[in-house]
Amino acid sequence: MSDGPGRSRDATPISVALPEAVAAAKGVDVLSLPPLSTEVDLEALDDLVESSGDELRISFDIRGLRIEVAGDGSVRVE
Repeated sequence: MSDGPGRSRDATPISVALPEAVAAAKGVDVLSLPPLSTEVDLEALDDLVESSGDELRISFDIRGLRIEVAGDGSVRVE
């Protein structure tokens, strides 16, 4: 399991944090990953997190990993 560092809405956007967390969980460089945007709408996730409260939790599976994005901007990858 890999947790991205705590992120405020003013810090790293989900569209950057999510690929970084997936790369870390897979033990590869983020630049070696195929774009996640073909599987998830990263811009929509950015917008949702920016407009939501800290109670928000979104979970989904991608590339064999379980992803949780929280309203505080944190990303968890299992």
